[in-house]
Amino acid sequence: MRSLATAIALGLLAVPAFAAAPKEKAPDPYAGRPEARINFVNNGGILGYSTRRENDEDILYIEAAGRTWYRARFFGFCDDARFANAIGFRADATGGLDRFSSVYVRHDRCALRSVIRLTPDEAVSLKLRPPPRAAQAAS
Repeated sequence: MRSLATAIALGLLAVPAFAAAPKEKAPDPYAGRPEARINFVNNGGILGYSTRRENDEDILYIEAAGRTWYRARFFGFCDDARFANAIGFRADATGGLDRFSSVYVRHDRCALRSVIRLTPDEAVSLKLRPPPRAAQAAS
């Protein structure tokens, strides 16, 4: 019985030696960009959205009027953001959405940490919108 207890104790001591080292996050390619604001959220200013998992965090891509795409990051985790059928946008008093706003996913409120505007080339490379017709004809 004593040898069983010793074996268990030694096994528990060995566990940290085999634990995987935490993987480092890749640097954010959008760091240092100016914060953006989406206007007229309450009046049809948002046409659609897409959620993705990047670098161990959920990212919300928002298509605004004029087919302009924005990238929003959450504070912490936003459970079920990638699997929700609908997302509610909570605008500020002037009807805009920025880094101080939040979104509702199912019955959870998720605060936004940053909102940046994407260039048309970035939106195409992320496959958020189809490439222009000229680029389709060339390929």
